[in-house]
Amino acid sequence: MEVGNRVNLRVNFSDRMAVQSENKPRRQFVSRKNTVVLKGKTLQLVCIYSGTPIPEILWKNRYGLLSLDRVQYEDYGKRLVIKNINFEDAGTYKCEAGNGVGAAKTYRMNVHVDASPYFINKPNIQIKDENEAVEFHCETSGSPPPEQKWTFNGIPIELVPYNPRRVIYPNKITIYNLTKADTGNYGCNTSNTHGRAYKEGYINVLALPPSITTPLCDMGSVIGQTVIMTCPVFGAPKPQVRWLKNGETLSGVQFKISHSGNLTIEDAKFTDSGNYTCLAENRYGSAQANRYLLVMEKTVITSEPQNYEVAVGDTATFRCNAAADNDLDLKIHWMKDYQEIDFSTEPRYMQQSDSSLKITQVNKLDAGIYTCIANPEVSADAMLIVRDVPNPPRLVKVICNYRDAIVQWEPTGDNCAPILGYNIQYNTSFTPDKWEKVEVPAFSTHLSLNLGPWANFTFRVIARNKIGPSEPSSHHSSQMCTTPKDVPYNNPENVEGKGSTPHNLVIRWSPMPEIDHNAPAFKYRIYWKRDDIANAQWSSEDVVDWQQDHMIINNQPTFKPYSIKVEAHNEKGQAKEAATVITGWSGEN
Repeated sequence: MEVGNRVNLRVNFSDRMAVQSENKPRRQFVSRKNTVVLKGKTLQLVCIYSGTPIPEILWKNRYGLLSLDRVQYEDYGKRLVIKNINFEDAGTYKCEAGNGVGAAKTYRMNVHVDASPYFINKPNIQIKDENEAVEFHCETSGSPPPEQKWTFNGIPIELVPYNPRRVIYPNKITIYNLTKADTGNYGCNTSNTHGRAYKEGYINVLALPPSITTPLCDMGSVIGQTVIMTCPVFGAPKPQVRWLKNGETLSGVQFKISHSGNLTIEDAKFTDSGNYTCLAENRYGSAQANRYLLVMEKTVITSEPQNYEVAVGDTATFRCNAAADNDLDLKIHWMKDYQEIDFSTEPRYMQQSDSSLKITQVNKLDAGIYTCIANPEVSADAMLIVRDVPNPPRLVKVICNYRDAIVQWEPTGDNCAPILGYNIQYNTSFTPDKWEKVEVPAFSTHLSLNLGPWANFTFRVIARNKIGPSEPSSHHSSQMCTTPKDVPYNNPENVEGKGSTPHNLVIRWSPMPEIDHNAPAFKYRIYWKRDDIANAQWSSEDVVDWQQDHMIINNQPTFKPYSIKVEAHNEKGQAKEAATVITGWSGEN
């Protein structure tokens, strides 16, 4: 670690406040002018200046102020640290020391980035046949540029006996017309002043007779299919592969032999059945293996599954029958959406003894394409459509007017059963559990509703199809309408007068529900007068309990006729319509 000059510091105590003087920046210790650092290492530059106040150090390179992620400042900015140095970091660095006293001081340092040798392209391991060619590549870099030398089995290439088939280039070696004697290690040795690197490649030159690496087994197919017979062979040089049928070399456009030796028979026929021989040959020998091919009648689905429509919760059954060659075991299995059905994890799915597929307690997730597969070359699809009640409509908006509201909605899905109509429902804060409804046809998307006064109205929409009604649409406070106050629109009904004793008159009526009050301070005003007295004046009395259904008038003469009427009032006034006058009688004796 680099350190500066030693300084002795002595502190004296004094009763007087020290007066601090100002001193220009003065260089104390800096890194040398030229610094060499290896690529990938850490660069450290030091710049220490004294002065009063203490100078601030700024570091710059040819691009200006340093802002790299790899840059760190230590010792209060006096030490510059750059990790994982690269060639782009080379150049001139300078530190500027300033404290506001005089001009800032600058010191420059040159940084050179070198590198130990490293490989860009290195020789590898290869396997070749005799008479083929091989290339080993070696490309290196470093600073200063490294020197490259080739070796063979650890001996410098220039000391190895001359080989006219071997051509040496600066960055590669090529060997033509390989022989077994060329087998060995070819090394690339590179070095510069900072180190060395070495990498070997290996060439294995083979000379082997053919061999068939996997036994061939008899196989079966059906008419019309493409048959592929494999014949994995190995040898050096690479063997040539021929196929024979019943001892005769194959010919015809339907027979194709691939580069790897596999035989392909397109659109197989009964006559393609027989004994086939794979024959592999090279200069060192030959090898052969036999297999028998049986071409059978194609499996046919005789009864395809039919498209099925079912309601949620019901049972669906798909049926499928097939016929196959006598030499084949007929097997039928099922797929859903082209994926195997796992009957162990789907207990509602059952393949029955007649190979039909049964699905119980159907839900919407069961909808899709079901495939019957026979042996396994033929298949047939059927669609399962699961019908359910519609999804709840979306209540788009409610437009509140003075005495009416416009309700707008939109459907969100019919679940495979067309919507037949909508129920537009509304309630009030007086009867929150009672929903009035208006039915509209399926093509409707809005409805205007007349509303009574002085109530909070909430709306919802229900869609219906042949399966049943949907859940109601959701609603919230922003879709509520509050109507203004008004006088009552009607008066109590079923008004009658009849005494319960010889000296009273009991007036009865049907209480009006709150929805008909139309404003606060609702009350009944009861009127009565004698019918048997000319020019008799009306008497009246108010009843403020809206649930009360009668009033008793005592001290009346026995069995006299009376004119009676009951009016509805609230804070806005009397009901719009006139109350009906009826005749009643006081009690009998």
